[in-house]
Amino acid sequence: MSSPTTEVPPSRSLAGAGLTQAEAGRRLTRYGRNEVEPPRPTPLHQRVLAQLRDPLIMVLLGAALLTIAIGDHPDAVVIGLVVVFNTTVGVAQEVRADNAVAALSALSAPHARVLRDGTPHEVSAAAVVPGDTLLLGEGDVVAADADLIEATVLLVDESMLTGESEPVDKAANDTISSGTVIVRGRGAATVTATGAASALGRIAALLDTGRESTPLQRRLASLGRVLAVVTIVLCVLFFALGLYAASA
Repeated sequence: MSSPTTEVPPSRSLAGAGLTQAEAGRRLTRYGRNEVEPPRPTPLHQRVLAQLRDPLIMVLLGAALLTIAIGDHPDAVVIGLVVVFNTTVGVAQEVRADNAVAALSALSAPHARVLRDGTPHEVSAAAVVPGDTLLLGEGDVVAADADLIEATVLLVDESMLTGESEPVDKAANDTISSGTVIVRGRGAATVTATGAASALGRIAALLDTGRESTPLQRRLASLGRVLAVVTIVLCVLFFALGLYAASA
C-alpha cells in the first residue's frame, strides 16, 4: 500500500503527469517488480562438482589416475595440485560474482516518491513501474532508470555506475540511472526501465557468470572433449600394443 506524502505539491509543469493507481497495478503485473534478484545460494559441493565436470579437468583427473596406477606418485601429486588450484580459483570467482550481484541488490532504493492519481505518494521501490513519475530530492537513491522532466540545481553522484569521482549536473531531458544518488537539488523524471532492464539489472546480468558460458569457456570445453577422446584412443592403442608385444 502506498501512502500520500506531505511533501511540497508538484509543480505546474507536472500537471497530468504520473499514473493512476489502477494503471500502476496493471504495469506491475506486466513488467514485474523493480528488483535486482540476488543469486540463489549454491552449495559449495555443487560448485566444486561443476568445476570438476570441465572436460580439461576430467582429462587431468584421468591422467592422475593413470600415473597412480603405474606408480608415478610425484607426477600424480603435481597433477592433483593443478586440479585443486584450478577448482579453488573457479569457485572463488563464482562466489565473488554472486557477492557482487548481492551488493548491487543492496544498492537499490528502499522507497521512492511517485505521482499517482496526481498526488505524491511514497511507495516501495519494488512497486515502481515504467511510466511512473519519480519525485527526486537531496539524498534520494534513484529507484529506476528515468528521463528527467524537470531539474532544479540537480547534482547526481553516478560513481557507482561510471566510477566518476565528481557528481554530475543534470538538466531536464537528461537521463538518470537507478542506484545513483541525488547530492543536491530536486527534480522529477519519467521512469523508462525497471528491474532487470535497468542499469543495475544489466550490470547484475553481466556479473552472473552462472547463466551462460563465455565463448572462451565453450571453446575450452570443446578442446577438452577432443583431448579426452584422443587420450582414451591413445591409451587403448598403447594397451593393445603392449598386449601384442607381450604375446609376441
